[in-house]
Amino acid sequence: MTGKAKHSLFLALVLALGLAGCGSDDNDSSDQSSSPSDPNSPNPPSETRRPGLGADLSNGPTGGNLPTPIIPGISDGLTGVIRADAGFSDDPFSAEGDVAAFNVATSLNQSEVGSLAVTTTTFFCSSTDPANVDTGNGSITITRDDQDPAGRSTGDSVTETFNACTQFGRTINGTEVNTLVSMTGTPFVTAPWNMETTRTTNLTIDSAARQIKEESTATIKSASADGVTTQRDVSGTATATVTDANGTTTRSSTFSLATTTDLNTLTLSKTFDVSTSVQGGRSLSVKTVAPLAGSIGAAPASGTIEIREQDPTAGIDRLIRITAQPQALALVEVDENGDGTIDTTLTITWRGIIAAGNVCINGCGSAGTVPPGAPGFATRPGAGLASPIPAVSGTIGSIRPGPGGRRE
Repeated sequence: MTGKAKHSLFLALVLALGLAGCGSDDNDSSDQSSSPSDPNSPNPPSETRRPGLGADLSNGPTGGNLPTPIIPGISDGLTGVIRADAGFSDDPFSAEGDVAAFNVATSLNQSEVGSLAVTTTTFFCSSTDPANVDTGNGSITITRDDQDPAGRSTGDSVTETFNACTQFGRTINGTEVNTLVSMTGTPFVTAPWNMETTRTTNLTIDSAARQIKEESTATIKSASADGVTTQRDVSGTATATVTDANGTTTRSSTFSLATTTDLNTLTLSKTFDVSTSVQGGRSLSVKTVAPLAGSIGAAPASGTIEIREQDPTAGIDRLIRITAQPQALALVEVDENGDGTIDTTLTITWRGIIAAGNVCINGCGSAGTVPPGAPGFATRPGAGLASPIPAVSGTIGSIRPGPGGRRE
């Protein structure tokens, strides 16, 4: 297979994920419904119960009902990773950040309509065809602004605007702005290339359970020396104000992520380190102690995440370790009191982890390959933007859309 053919195949897989992710949000720990069974998990889960935790996996192999105490840490921890990576799905291993980088590159690389042109592309929320069908549930608009001087130059920006986008039980308003710092070559088309942008996020996310106001800044560096291996690094800070039945709290985070995509093997590897402090004394850190790795569009086959949740006021010092396993499974180990001894062990599906404490719509986890012709599918570099939101239909051809949104 030639490098160009590999590149096209990779884009087909990665851009398909543009259909797969809108809807990650902090959720109430009391919402523990299970998600659909994962056909990639032939082996039933096992568990070791610690008295008092009440783990219940009777709803099927997804393990939708995890022990209640560990759900907030998993939900909050993985949400922090997803947000930092510019994603909205439930899966921290998804390629949504690559889709976002591709959309920015495609916008900046498009031919000028005229000097200092401003071009826009709109996708509709809660639609069976986000690129074409407006169902009255708001939209997401991608705008390219060519600043002076005309043509691609430092200061050009690509803005993703959420216009009352209502999908998966929540409404999003606000913007994510990517501003060009530097670019050489033609990203995702001609190697060698590199691209650096800054991202400024200002979003309000409303649901039945809570409102989240999020502001963040980040630096994103993407590069490929040979057109086969692509490296993307993200670092920055974020502040979120969360208002729910318990009042209003402020969360401050610092984050760094690194994603490597190998077109020879069509695999993805990801590491991250996110530290969050919550008003009132709670702290949360989530990091990979071994890189998550696996095939593009599938659950990771290896890698370990550690989530440390501490709250001196509530007497919480909990370590949750999630280790990816073959066959789309995950080993969950919980040290409930931080004494170095594992108190609870569960083996469930990767989708079960992503769905912890949440109702997943159209499934949870990594996206499969979307067949040609589906909304958001692109067959070659420059074919157009990938849809940042999934179609709401249950199936696209014979392929079920991957990570579903979460409702509250």
